[in-house]
Amino acid sequence: MITAVFFEEYLSRGLIFGALLVYFKHHKWRVQLSILLSALLFSLSHLMNLFNQNAMQTLNQMIYTFAFGCLVGMLYIRSGSLLIPFLAHCLLNFPSFLYSSSSLATAPVTLKTILMQTFMLSIFLVYTFIFINNDEKRHYQF
Repeated sequence: MITAVFFEEYLSRGLIFGALLVYFKHHKWRVQLSILLSALLFSLSHLMNLFNQNAMQTLNQMIYTFAFGCLVGMLYIRSGSLLIPFLAHCLLNFPSFLYSSSSLATAPVTLKTILMQTFMLSIFLVYTFIFINNDEKRHYQF
């Protein structure tokens, strides 16, 4: 679990997010675009789970990994370190690590589950666009 989380955070936040910040250097929405695109790529990287679970479970996972990618992107911006997103990611993955062989890992995805994930995604997107202030240069001087 630790190795996978380290690799995902280093790749998604450390390399991809950093490269996107440089790419959008002169864009008004530089930070927001970087957060969204890196979260999207992080979410798409979970498509390979289609080999281990059904399409609805994978779709559900992609929704919450996109939302979580936005959140840890914000944590990275605010902290200036990969340590905080890494710890948050470990906390998120810990329950699934404990229950990976149980029936919780293969529980059916319901409409309620999808709606809850979409609600969480909405909250994180609003947070990303409202509470990131482009004038707060001290938070994202990479």
